[in-house]
Amino acid sequence: MRPLLTTAILLTAMLAAASCSAPRIQTTQLGSADLVVMTDAMVASLMNQDELAERNADAPRWVITLERVSNQTNDVLPQRELWAFMARLRAQLSQSGQLSSRNIAFVVPRAYSEQIGERHDAGSNRAQPTHALTATFYAATSRDRTGRTDTYLCAFQLLDLQTDELIWEDSYETKRAVARGRLD
Repeated sequence: MRPLLTTAILLTAMLAAASCSAPRIQTTQLGSADLVVMTDAMVASLMNQDELAERNADAPRWVITLERVSNQTNDVLPQRELWAFMARLRAQLSQSGQLSSRNIAFVVPRAYSEQIGERHDAGSNRAQPTHALTATFYAATSRDRTGRTDTYLCAFQLLDLQTDELIWEDSYETKRAVARGRLD
């Protein structure tokens, strides 16, 4: 009888813990899986772009800065989350070794450089960017009585700052849907 009582107590404790767990929140917002898939796809696309693919270590140096990240979605996406996409993209490019072999470097955005300069008086040594990488996040939302669907388009562009020429452009598209529950 004692093993049965112990099993009953354990089962009751497990059920109580499960009923106290946080509710599962369904959302259509971009998430961490999108961050990984999107940035991996954009790194591959950028490195396969003709002008970059043909570069080597003897090519004139490109200095790329991360510029504007714009949220044109219906969601409130904090700037820190938008910039996380850019930071991972830059990190993936830098870690791949493909940039240095093509004489390409990144510099931090000017606003961040100025903050560092104020603290360390290092702003005057800043390399002048030759190119800017930008991103814009768009979304189309549809709702009906059965749920909500958001289709995201995240567009990336690499611009030559001397000529204003668009060097590279690509986008990542994904769709998220949630069904409306009985209590919604």
